[in-house]
Amino acid sequence: MIDSLKVTYGYKNIISENKKKEPGIYSHVTVKSKACLWARDMMTTKGFGFTIYDEDLINELAYFVKKESKNMMNIYSAMPGPNSHDDHVLAFIWALFILNNDRVQDYFIVADYLTTDLNVVYARILQPKNEYTSNEINAIYNDPLYKEYMEYKKLSN
Repeated sequence: MIDSLKVTYGYKNIISENKKKEPGIYSHVTVKSKACLWARDMMTTKGFGFTIYDEDLINELAYFVKKESKNMMNIYSAMPGPNSHDDHVLAFIWALFILNNDRVQDYFIVADYLTTDLNVVYARILQPKNEYTSNEINAIYNDPLYKEYMEYKKLSN
């Protein structure tokens, strides 16, 4: 996926969360736990007010739980059973993870902050640092995969 973003679309703002500083996130227990807690905080903090419209994501969130492992680390995953999927949830969590206070200024210009009742500060209004040129945007819009995805989205509504 990262190669496709970089090579096909020329996307530059790919988060690096690993020892080698290569594009992508090395998802181990510590980073995944941090990302899950961050997503939970964003979803429960007054002032963000975003709405989730994806039915698959909503269904998976209902079965996504925190478990304690033997070494006292928190592990987040789907509950065992027929609805044991967490692909949509983890994609959502990783997308929100770039907005954490440790990383957000690497990728965005922060135009406004939100301070909670507990004095936790969150970046709220963002603008990408590297905006695309009109040629790059046209290349994305004219890509057959993008057009196929938009058609699928239109039909699924």
